[in-house]
Amino acid sequence: KPFPDPYLLALEKGGFNPDEVIVVENAPLGVQAGVAAGLFTVAVNTGPLEEKVLAEAGASLVFPSMPTLAGEWESLYTALTAK
Repeated sequence: KPFPDPYLLALEKGGFNPDEVIVVENAPLGVQAGVAAGLFTVAVNTGPLEEKVLAEAGASLVFPSMPTLAGEWESLYTALTAK
């Protein structure tokens, strides 16, 4: 990381298209890797970083904690899969 190679390999091996994947990361380099792979990237602040650091790395959304993401997961998934 921040190179997208691990995500691109996972897409290939899993047979997924970029619009079928949500990346969840907790570090700026991971966020950059997800974004560089062209994937919708969500950041979760699990450490001492300011949330703006994750947003500036390119995250589409930033959540302050895993419980917050878990509480919003259904509505996030619904919004992203609405056609």
